[in-house]
Amino acid sequence: MASRRSDYHSLVPTRSPTRALPPGFVLILLAVGLFAGCAARQFDRLMRDWEGRPLAQLLTTWGPPRSVYADGKGGHVIVYLPAGEAGTSAPASPRPTPTTGPQLAAEILNGLGARPVYAAGVGAAWPVYRLFFVDQDGQIYASHWKGEWVCCGM
Repeated sequence: MASRRSDYHSLVPTRSPTRALPPGFVLILLAVGLFAGCAARQFDRLMRDWEGRPLAQLLTTWGPPRSVYADGKGGHVIVYLPAGEAGTSAPASPRPTPTTGPQLAAEILNGLGARPVYAAGVGAAWPVYRLFFVDQDGQIYASHWKGEWVCCGM
């Protein structure tokens, strides 16, 4: 009978010992997750901080946008995409001659040329973008962003 018992145990697969994670590995993963979450919240706050400010101030700080759309309510959607962003389909705005934020804002707000209306699906083609929604009076009323901008702190 003893031999049968040992035969049975030889047929049952044994579990290999589990490898222990290095000490602190879980803490590192947790810290990375928290940092990413904090960075996203911090960027959300940075974008929301522009809400209520004038378009001229945004343009002075961020420079000319890649594109400008109508928002369908008498205002505009200002689009910033990273330089050389592959796969972008934003129509390029003609490069205006104004060199200051207020001059460029005046040109955008005075509606030089018809602009297509921004549709929510447009941004799906862009892996990274920053959008600012501006009312007819030139005040930023909303913002939206997607993706990691790997340049210049933006």
